[in-house]
Amino acid sequence: MSSRQYSFYVKPLSPSANEAIAEWFNDQGDSAATLEHLNITVADNLVDGVYEVPSRFVAELKRSDHKQDVRVYVKEGGGKIRPYFLYLNRNQSLARTKPVAKIKKQIAALKQKTTTT
Repeated sequence: MSSRQYSFYVKPLSPSANEAIAEWFNDQGDSAATLEHLNITVADNLVDGVYEVPSRFVAELKRSDHKQDVRVYVKEGGGKIRPYFLYLNRNQSLARTKPVAKIKKQIAALKQKTTTT
């Protein structure tokens, strides 16, 4: 079984996010000066001003305050580039999230209330 190669791309949406990207690379010992603005195609649309970043940067970005200030894209192997969602939590099914559980309780209470009246 072959392992898949992933390439991640980040587009900063604010100046503070752009500074955070440069700061992260400087902290890692990588030169921010080597970062190049790239143009990529996502779903037949040209996206300009993106940086190619390692997967460890994306993992740290998920825990940072700047995750709402960037757009992340991923390319799997030789496939097409697609959006990558930082907020997606694959370890928890939707049915087990607190908001869904709360709504299920409210629906059950309404059903019980209508059957008793």
